[in-house]
Amino acid sequence: MQYSACREYESGDRNLGMSAAIKFADFYGVTIDCLVGREPAPDPFGDYDLTDATEDEMIEAFLALPSKIRACILDIMAQLGGVVESSRAAQAEEPKPTWTVCYSEDAVFAGAGYALDEYERMEKLEVVDTPEARRAAFAVRVSGDSMEPSYSDGDIVLVQQVEQIEQGQIGVFFANGSGYIKEYGGDRLISHNPKYNDIQLHSSDIMRCFGRIIGVAELP
Repeated sequence: MQYSACREYESGDRNLGMSAAIKFADFYGVTIDCLVGREPAPDPFGDYDLTDATEDEMIEAFLALPSKIRACILDIMAQLGGVVESSRAAQAEEPKPTWTVCYSEDAVFAGAGYALDEYERMEKLEVVDTPEARRAAFAVRVSGDSMEPSYSDGDIVLVQQVEQIEQGQIGVFFANGSGYIKEYGGDRLISHNPKYNDIQLHSSDIMRCFGRIIGVAELP
């Protein structure tokens, strides 16, 4: 098969007929279904039985090779290992883009001395840039384990500013002098950890919703 024909098959300029498909399948040692993506490709190393005995045999065969060939094989292995390590290091060192959010260490504004919607008085925190981070009006730190397993102590949650949330959504609330991160249940604030009781709400209670939690911030 000519090189130009292969390029046309790869680019989609020429349809792959049955005779050509059979040639390609035979050449690569796969089925036609595998070639067109209808079944997974076979594992090229699936037939290797790398037991201790076979590895010992391979080592003996390697040591029996002439020294120059052994040196060539070791050089190739070193180059492959270097490429893999360089790729891993590059991925690990590549910094993720960040986004700045307003941040309060205190889930309750009474103790902080300011309201959670007074953003100019909050700290600034760099978090990994995500759609949720961009939508967040501010972030607060979770204190305690009452919302586990949904949110854990020390999590920094992203909060979208809303004055009301639907039942079943999790928000940041101020009720009767205390701040809470809870699920809104209409007549109560619900903890996800069964060790904690729900907080009943009454018509005489002073309550305010500061926003809906839309995710957990990831620090760079």
